[in-house]
Amino acid sequence: MTDYIFEDGGATLKGVVDKKIENAYIPNGVTKIADGAFRNCHCLEYVVFPQELSVIGSRAFENCYSLKRVNFPASLTSIGGTAFMNCTSLETVDMPIGLKEISPCAFSGCRSLERIFLPDELTFLGFLAFERCTALRYVSLPKSLTTIRRGTFGKCHSLISIVINSGVSVIENGAFAGCTSLQSVYLPDSLKEICRGAFSHCTSLNSVKLPSGKIKIASNAFDNNIIIETDNSNPMNIEELRAHNKAIEHSSEYLQIIPRVMNEVYSQYVKEEIERSERCLAREDKDEDDVFASLYKSQRESVEKKLNEAKRLMPDYPEQAAQVFMQLGSCHRLWTMQKNILKQKYGITWYSPAELHPEIKFD
Repeated sequence: MTDYIFEDGGATLKGVVDKKIENAYIPNGVTKIADGAFRNCHCLEYVVFPQELSVIGSRAFENCYSLKRVNFPASLTSIGGTAFMNCTSLETVDMPIGLKEISPCAFSGCRSLERIFLPDELTFLGFLAFERCTALRYVSLPKSLTTIRRGTFGKCHSLISIVINSGVSVIENGAFAGCTSLQSVYLPDSLKEICRGAFSHCTSLNSVKLPSGKIKIASNAFDNNIIIETDNSNPMNIEELRAHNKAIEHSSEYLQIIPRVMNEVYSQYVKEEIERSERCLAREDKDEDDVFASLYKSQRESVEKKLNEAKRLMPDYPEQAAQVFMQLGSCHRLWTMQKNILKQKYGITWYSPAELHPEIKFD
């Protein structure tokens, strides 16, 4: 208890005694981490939160360059502005299902963050929330959001695919500007406005299909070389898309190539996961605290086991090797790979289950 400074009778953790702290085990009873509590704790690597925690204040963990992962408790409802800004070693973030608010710049500059899954209860995602998360590859936005705010995913250079679920009506200025790897975007029928520079400098995005219905688009929302496709004059509804997919999937050409396509999909997925696992294992364990050392050892053993099993299966059984790494949200990555391979190699337009059934949340 002497490592921390408290107020409100111990309910609020106001700060730390030593900014060189490496591991933080926040005691039970703390419901709020105050603004700037761990700010500039450059050596902090791991944090264990109490189950009662509901609020993380602004700048709470800003510039904690060594922080690698955070597992939020189910009780958390709000993450403050710039709370984890420039946590450049942060790779994984598990968002609790009850989280309602992520304030502006909350995870801006977390350049090692590879994937995020935003809960259905989330109603507010602040501007620049994940800006400059340059390792982020896949994002699926919940139906509870109505606006994608200014620069939310700006300069996420590794972002390949974005699924914007039904409910979003506005994409604000520069929301995805500078996402140079972005290849596919699903835009829902609920969308009413795309603002200035929303998809500017997305150099890998060649075409965008607009949803049916009336939509306001700023003149420079997209780069000039992007082909804008629209069916507004004769819109293809969801039933027609499903019929299109059914015809494709029953065609002789598709049936002939799909085994090769899926083999390539699974191989690509496993290759990415093996590379990520090997990067994880390459890091040294510097924890001296027994609790964190034990946690690290357990997770390392799990990663090593998965890695060895995947390598054993990969040459002859890529699908089974992929199953080793499957986790929440993996289906979206596999569908994106399948969609891109079918389009780029065979000229086949195929729609994923997420596109054909926007009313369902796939995990």
